Amino acid sequence: MAHGVPVITTPTPLAADMVEQHGCGLVVPYEDPRAAAEAIRRLGDDAILRHTAAQRGREAALTHFNWPDKAAEFTQWLETWVREDAGTRRAGDAARTRRPRLRPATGSPSPGPRPRSGRVG
Repeated sequence: MAHGVPVITTPTPLAADMVEQHGCGLVVPYEDPRAAAEAIRRLGDDAILRHTAAQRGREAALTHFNWPDKAAEFTQWLETWVREDAGTRRAGDAARTRRPRLRPATGSPSPGPRPRSGRVG
């Protein structure tokens, strides 16, 4: 998408949603090589569809996958979370706002050491 080429994808949630929402390519069924070939042929034969899908894909990629903007959004979220967490600790609510710690599951067997491939003994 970001390179300005139309997309052909299967109906996976994120990819198909982006393609259908922004009109930047075609969605074909899983494990259907004839449908994939038809989509390639259709994009190859239809210059208007190909150009429009490519242009829309590039615009969608720049808008929705703009890493500097996403990093700024995440940084803003993180700073807000830290400020809120620090404020509740000052107010004496630290016990109530404590984040749960991840603990290993109990009772599940350990997979043990991995065998080394290509070596015996």
